[in-house]
Amino acid sequence: MSPLLTKVLPLFVYPLGAAILAGIVALALMRTRFRRAASALLALALVGLWVAATPLFADWLTARLEAEHPPVPVAEAPGADAIVLLGGIVAQPLPPRLTPDLGDAADRILQAMRLHRAGKAPVIVVSGGYLPWEAGVAPEAELIADLLVELGVPRAALVLETGSRNTRENAVNTAEVFRAQGWRTGLLVTSAEHMPRALAAFRAAGLDMTPAPADMRATYPLYESVLDLLPDATALARTTAALKELLGLFVYRWRGWAQEHCLSPSHQTRRRMISEAQRIIAVPAPLLPGEKIRFVSPASTPDRDDLEVSAELLRSWGFRVDFGANAFRKLNYLAGTDEERLADFNSALRDPDVRAIFATRGGKGSYRIADRIDFDAAKRDPKFLVGFSDITILQMALCKNGVAAGIHGALSEEDWHPRTSPAGSSLRELLTTSEDVVLSARADEETSVMTTRGRVNGPLVGGNLDMVATAAGWALPRLDGCILLLEAVNMFLGQVDRQLTMLRKGGFLSGLAGIALGRFTDFKPSGSLTIPTFSASTSANSTCRS
Repeated sequence: MSPLLTKVLPLFVYPLGAAILAGIVALALMRTRFRRAASALLALALVGLWVAATPLFADWLTARLEAEHPPVPVAEAPGADAIVLLGGIVAQPLPPRLTPDLGDAADRILQAMRLHRAGKAPVIVVSGGYLPWEAGVAPEAELIADLLVELGVPRAALVLETGSRNTRENAVNTAEVFRAQGWRTGLLVTSAEHMPRALAAFRAAGLDMTPAPADMRATYPLYESVLDLLPDATALARTTAALKELLGLFVYRWRGWAQEHCLSPSHQTRRRMISEAQRIIAVPAPLLPGEKIRFVSPASTPDRDDLEVSAELLRSWGFRVDFGANAFRKLNYLAGTDEERLADFNSALRDPDVRAIFATRGGKGSYRIADRIDFDAAKRDPKFLVGFSDITILQMALCKNGVAAGIHGALSEEDWHPRTSPAGSSLRELLTTSEDVVLSARADEETSVMTTRGRVNGPLVGGNLDMVATAAGWALPRLDGCILLLEAVNMFLGQVDRQLTMLRKGGFLSGLAGIALGRFTDFKPSGSLTIPTFSASTSANSTCRS
């Protein structure tokens, strides 16, 4: 379908066009025996136009779109390879204008400039061309670029994509730019009400985008006075713009141009849960063949031969593997001094060539360095941290500081290998896909009987019980709305009881959506009390919902 038709046909769906069309039909019917139907149609058109033109309805419809991706302070935005700024901002400098005319969406330009000035990305990709009937004028991307330069953005930091005529082409053409440059992540800047459709289109084009919305139009409270119930031309324009986004999203999904869209209450609830419970703002991208994994030893010293076997398995999966400078050092029960272990860990976080970090083993000592992680580097370039046992506290500290990077995974080749355990297949899938991965309970584990009816949604966090308890009060993220995973090694029942009681009485378990019990290896029961029977006997005292 031509761009002209795609611009003209929807006009008859929007309130003003639909009311005019209904009025014409009603007038035609007045000359027939269907006069009552004509009167009803005309009344319906007028009432619909009135409602659509009220500020209350315009704000409600706009807020429904904008609430999907609320604004985030520039300081809290994650780092990315590039900022992507969409057009639809300026009008051509046609006579008698001397300069481009800024539209309502001009806030996008300021948002992109602020993100660049804050160092969130070194480059701004400006995407916007011109429509066929605008031949002979400059592409919008060039006009926006001139304005960014006026605001102090170096022209060398601008990449122009000038061929796009709509959001779909914005996404496809920008994806080509990203592939040509080898970029992986981007901050998408557009109006908040346009973000659901734009983000869905960019993700469908294979781009890893984080929304950075601007131009918030709906404000609260939605109703302030009786004037909000009276028709207003500006409100009618805003209603039309919101309907355009909803209609566009429907068409994009029908054509397969949009990967996803979440406006249902259940999805909004889940998004708020993640935002409020953890403030996750940085998530690693899936690993690609040929990318590098680094082994570091934040805790105790590994066995070199065992680790070489594990490294060879990862190479067989198509990854490059190297080791931290102090990975095999030994200082009593630690793999070197705190400074050496911390240096290796932070070096891996800062190295752009490293795409995932594997802890060589657990043991002891990660808790000594968890508060000194380079969290800024982790946010700028998030990468997976795979480990369990003592490594849990590093994963919790990252989570508390806004980086969802932890994979609570086994560390030995025996546990990884897909021929001996499904854990290997799950780990590989978690590393290489952005799709949901299903983890199933193992029937041969004692804790597998600990289940209940019902269904919950929430971020899965946690790990080693001893480290979760150790992190409480300084490295433990907020757990409201989360599903807490707990496992332990070589613990007596009294130790489990003490740590759970401390967490519960300290209020750290309040508001949990659920608890998932993992393996309690070498657990020491007390008489007839095992983990399942102990958990059942104490669940009534818990403040969480399992």
